[in-house]
Amino acid sequence: MSIRVPLQSGDGVRAQVEAEVEAARELHGRTRFPTPEPLAVGEPGEGCPVPWSVQTWLEGTDAALSDPGGSLEFAEDLADFIRTVRAMDTRGRAFKGTGRGGDLRGHDAWVELCFERSEGVLDVGGLWPADLALDLVGAWHLLEVGPRAALRDALGCGDVEWGRGRAWALEQAMGLVWYYEESNPVMSAIGRRTVGRLLADD
Repeated sequence: MSIRVPLQSGDGVRAQVEAEVEAARELHGRTRFPTPEPLAVGEPGEGCPVPWSVQTWLEGTDAALSDPGGSLEFAEDLADFIRTVRAMDTRGRAFKGTGRGGDLRGHDAWVELCFERSEGVLDVGGLWPADLALDLVGAWHLLEVGPRAALRDALGCGDVEWGRGRAWALEQAMGLVWYYEESNPVMSAIGRRTVGRLLADD
């Protein structure tokens, strides 16, 4: 088993934990890939002031750490997963938030902040209807040029959708670089690698 603890506290934390549990439950068993199965939600208490959740443990290596960027097989698996998730019934739901998955232009201020910080020196719980191009960020977070092209071909992405995917990946990666520089250097390094791939992409 594994425990998921929110990184921030506040009024919306319980709703966030419950939404992540619901999303994980909805995804579990719907693809050919194992995904965590939610088991319980814990209450705040001594040593943990926020609600938390328990889910099954998945054996394996984190793709962001093992860097399967040159693997065509991994690109094919990623495309298969994205296609399966995109085919799931949204049951009439639509994206209502202001975060990732909505209007990319709503992130201009965040990107400007990232540029300011850069000049001085971005889980199954997010399953919900959103901009389909957001599914593509893994193309730059995880893949090198050849497998990235294979992923695009497998998903049949046009230039506009692919361009939006690049923009979402840049928005995430820039934040990862500076936001996690001290607290999570591995995430910061992943962001730097993604920015490098985006800059090298033609």
